[in-house]
Amino acid sequence: MKKFVSVICSVVLLVCFTGIFTASAASDKVISSVSVTGVVDAIVGNSPKSDSISVPSNANYTIESKWWTNVTLYTSNFAKFEDAHKYRLTVIIKPKDGYRFDNSPELTVNGKEAEGKYKVLFGKQI
Repeated sequence: MKKFVSVICSVVLLVCFTGIFTASAASDKVISSVSVTGVVDAIVGNSPKSDSISVPSNANYTIESKWWTNVTLYTSNFAKFEDAHKYRLTVIIKPKDGYRFDNSPELTVNGKEAEGKYKVLFGKQI
């Protein structure tokens, strides 16, 4: 049986700013829910992968970037998940042109309502 390591998963919604912060156009359509699939748990001995992470093909948002971080060592450059380390998966989601995120969108990860270990953050890339 493989051992799961402690994982902190963050799905970060990036609201794109052009130059100085400007209010969204009134005509922008609001995205009130976000779905991310293909998220896999960190398992000791496995390599960190994010290739399977995606959003629905008909979504009004896209994945801008995604990466694993070894929070224990403060690095994104590691080959395998190690026991007694904490990891964070960050997925940056960007709305398509003409869309903006609601102030508090619902989030589903792998088809389940995101709770606990998932968190939605707004703002610039961390």
